[in-house]
Amino acid sequence: YSKIVDPEDRNTTMLFGDAATATWMGEDACWQLGKSLFGSDGAGAEHLRTTDGKFFMNGRQVYNFALVKVPAHLQQLLEASDLQADDIDLYCLHQGSAAIVDAVSARFIEGAHKQKFVKDMVETGNTVSSSIPLLLEKYVLGSQHQRVALSGFGVGLSWGSAIIERRD
Repeated sequence: YSKIVDPEDRNTTMLFGDAATATWMGEDACWQLGKSLFGSDGAGAEHLRTTDGKFFMNGRQVYNFALVKVPAHLQQLLEASDLQADDIDLYCLHQGSAAIVDAVSARFIEGAHKQKFVKDMVETGNTVSSSIPLLLEKYVLGSQHQRVALSGFGVGLSWGSAIIERRD
């Protein structure tokens, strides 16, 4: 993102970091992918886009989108998985901003599970699509967690959520 973020745009220059990750889950891996759901709404494309090689974000619209879509999508994922919020040990959301993670966690089932939402702005921050794999490495691998919910959102506007479960 450092190649497309305009250093003169104070709305984006300090929000995005570069990172690269690779995530692989084999058939016999300790963690297995459970239910996953995805969606997109192209009507929001104008709020988060690249034009002529420069990145643009309408932060207020992206925040509002995440605040409405992500808690509802997590609830939909739980229902599709025949799970309750109590069945999830940890929620790893894309680290779009501290405000988004806080707002989503507070809205999710009246904030009853707010302490289960990981927020890591110091080391992970908004490293775009790498933020969730970085959280997995830091907070999930080697942990005693049994079931973790993941949720990413952004460009398009699009969103995706999944459950991973320990199978050892």
